[in-house]
Amino acid sequence: MKLLNKIAMVFVIGLTSISFAHAAEETNLDNAKVYVTTLSKQTITLLKDENIEASEKMSKMYAVLEETMAYDVIGRIVLGKPYRGLSDNQRNEYDSLFKEYLLTKYSSLVGSYNGQDVEITKSVRAGKADAMVFTKIGVPGQEGIVVGWRIRTIKGEMRLLDVKIADLSMVQTERDQFQNVYQNHQIEGILKALRSLTEKMRAQRQS
Repeated sequence: MKLLNKIAMVFVIGLTSISFAHAAEETNLDNAKVYVTTLSKQTITLLKDENIEASEKMSKMYAVLEETMAYDVIGRIVLGKPYRGLSDNQRNEYDSLFKEYLLTKYSSLVGSYNGQDVEITKSVRAGKADAMVFTKIGVPGQEGIVVGWRIRTIKGEMRLLDVKIADLSMVQTERDQFQNVYQNHQIEGILKALRSLTEKMRAQRQS
């Protein structure tokens, strides 16, 4: 189960409520299913390729996530109200560090893949305009795990906003962690933690 959770995060995310704000564009439910299907196939093809070294897979996965994840929106949701009070310099640094942190964190899970298949089950409305596409991830002969992919249309392009497994949301999990740091150390604590994390991530990629 833990492995499947990690794989879900590659396709690529509480107990308290979280606001995803209002999406300006309505996401077509059928198109969202096609989007998740395409993303899943693209990811599985990459992860199955035995001719690519793990480090190269991670770099390619980073590029896939950079194109598909709404990391800028996720970053604002994760930080919440304090985001609006950031100075221009703080906002620019936070946006840059959060993007690197999020994409590196989930692209680094490429080594967790072990032949899982993805089956699209349904697509429903999430909020007023987003789509939630449900999939079942598993291997033949075993009970799969249901994963929900929240898709938002931003400037005419669909983006992955959240991944939900059972009652656990990627965005909510990240938000809980960031809010805990903010409550104790304010925005400078957040930036310091992100600087440290991204520096360690860069070192690991280069090793």
